[in-house]
Amino acid sequence: MTYLEVYGCPSGVGSQKNLDFNVESPTGESAPVQVDAVATRCLPNSATYAGEFDVPLDTITFPTDGAPDGRYVLRWRNGNRIAGIVNLANSDNGYVQFEAQVRKVTGQATAAPFLGSDVVTGIGRGSLYSQNLNASDADGGTLTYATRLKPEDPDAADADVVTLDQTGQVTIPAATTSTFAAGAHYIYKARVTDSQGDYAERDVLMRVAPDGALAPTIDGLSTEPYEVEPGQTRTIEFSASDGNAADTVAISASGLPAWATLETTPGNPARATLRLAPPAGLAPGTYGINFDAVDDEATTPLTGTFRIGVAVRASAPAAPTYVSAPAAHAATATFAFTGVPSATFECQLDGGAWTACTSPYTPTGLADGTHTLRVRQSTLGSMPSSPATHTWTLDTKAPAAPAVQSGPGATSGTTATFAFAGEAGATFSCRIDGGAWAPCASPVRFTGLSAGSHTFEVRQSDLAGNVSQVQVVRFTLGADQPRAPAPRAPVKPAVRVALGESIATGLGGTGTTVGCKVTGAVVDQCVVTVYAKVTVDGKTKLVAIGSGRLTGRGASRTVVGVKLNARGRQLVDRIGGVRAVFKIKATTKGGTVLRATRVARLLPARTIVIPSDGQFRVGDDTLLAQGRRYARAIAPQLKGVKRVTCTGHTDSDGGVVANRALGLARAKAVCAELRRLGVKAPLRTRSAGESRPRATNDTAQGRRLNRRVELTLSYR
Repeated sequence: MTYLEVYGCPSGVGSQKNLDFNVESPTGESAPVQVDAVATRCLPNSATYAGEFDVPLDTITFPTDGAPDGRYVLRWRNGNRIAGIVNLANSDNGYVQFEAQVRKVTGQATAAPFLGSDVVTGIGRGSLYSQNLNASDADGGTLTYATRLKPEDPDAADADVVTLDQTGQVTIPAATTSTFAAGAHYIYKARVTDSQGDYAERDVLMRVAPDGALAPTIDGLSTEPYEVEPGQTRTIEFSASDGNAADTVAISASGLPAWATLETTPGNPARATLRLAPPAGLAPGTYGINFDAVDDEATTPLTGTFRIGVAVRASAPAAPTYVSAPAAHAATATFAFTGVPSATFECQLDGGAWTACTSPYTPTGLADGTHTLRVRQSTLGSMPSSPATHTWTLDTKAPAAPAVQSGPGATSGTTATFAFAGEAGATFSCRIDGGAWAPCASPVRFTGLSAGSHTFEVRQSDLAGNVSQVQVVRFTLGADQPRAPAPRAPVKPAVRVALGESIATGLGGTGTTVGCKVTGAVVDQCVVTVYAKVTVDGKTKLVAIGSGRLTGRGASRTVVGVKLNARGRQLVDRIGGVRAVFKIKATTKGGTVLRATRVARLLPARTIVIPSDGQFRVGDDTLLAQGRRYARAIAPQLKGVKRVTCTGHTDSDGGVVANRALGLARAKAVCAELRRLGVKAPLRTRSAGESRPRATNDTAQGRRLNRRVELTLSYR
């Protein structure tokens, strides 16, 4: 029991006061109860008393009716209200009364709700008045809150100045308190009722503080529930400051569970440490704790309040498992994931808010670029799991057509060889004279060609499976008696750098190739120097990072090998590579010097994609002749690579288990062929089966792109 009155304490804190209560039985028999209350706070115009008492509902207390089962009401009534209460007419003629009700059922008493918070009596003009009743029910019932007014309750206010919601929060908006006069008094009466009909009441007399007085504020707490696992400890630190920066503030709490402790240090600011340590085995549940920060203003102490929620959660399950997710580079993105039985999932995209999601999950509205999805799971009452994380690059744009770096020109032979370059990690398809497209690697060689005009075509697929436009080269192989060419107007010699927008280094990471193409002349010598911008002592300048030279080829189109220096290798090995400037100096047979410049991004070759179609038998792990040729073109370039991981991928046709086995078998076949061809680096094999598609499996083209073996290269 807590009792406040508008008189000072006779002898300070510890003063005693006898309070008389009355308990009424179901038949109307009354039993007096006297409570010895002790003053816990003493101010010039108010005092707070607290006391405890027990009333046995037995024949000793109720000798006449024998204390039967039914309703018992505890009342305190006093005709001692002060005059001038604003929302109660003739208040000095009224009574103060509050009640509590319990019931006796088969000889056992039920419990009335308990209002656990301190009583906030001061109102700051122009400030929010806030107080949570922090009620609880030992019977575990659902609580409802309501204010009491006349005429239903003859001892209550004429009109409310407070709002009481169903969380037990009592408020008066600042816009309302700004209209109050300093020193004025208001009252409110609240009743809390449990689901069995038992109730308890609080009758509060409030006084408006002098002008300019501000309530303390509590800082460092969250409105989101604090989650904690049984058997674990969570520590929360917060503070409270006086609104006028003049008074000392003290922090107190109500509604603390037995496993929670609060350590406080008064001051301005006051500081507090809350420790939550629910014992192992405690059932999941939610708890409310109300904190009051009270200043020590001599006439009308003001209170700032804050209510937190504490959610005791069961231990978190393990992170979910991705059943399928897009490849590291993909044109589409759909995720499938699984978790423990009855789990619910939340997804977080690119560090945004956690939102409920289900499997399969397809994010929408994504721009091309790198994205990260995190998925976590929880069960009823549990903490959320640690997230399963997947990062990928969405790429929906087709690459540029490959750059053909060298070709046969006009020749009397029957063989044509072409070198070409494209994006890092791209795969190429070639065909000659409109034949069938087939996987190819640079350089590609065609034999047994007839004399006359021919057409070479090459296209590339980037790591996401987007297919470029076709690059076309027309060339002529001479007959035994070639006709004299028709006279042509002289062409002014020119040179250009044959590169795409980005170019990969060789597989060892130490160099690359650059196409040197001259029109109107043939090349005697071609020198390529590569530069990059670096910052030295706060200044940005171009420095050489590599160079290459080719002499005496006598062709109009040739390929120059460029070797990177130490700085170049270091710059290229960064994520995203380096933006480089390629400068060519070409000298023709006639001695003309030609120059050209091209800017392109130089990227490390970290991934090689080997298409399964044409390299393996359908549904089998046998490497065909074309596949062995593909491996033979790659193997010599792996010098300097520290580790190679072969990962097999399939489309979604067939079962998950079978696809995983097929992917692993094909990965082993490729790694075994590389080892046979002399690759010394450690080789690892694994299978992703159908779980990492580059493109949709709903189309034949998408399924073709998803059937592949990827080589992941590590240089460290």
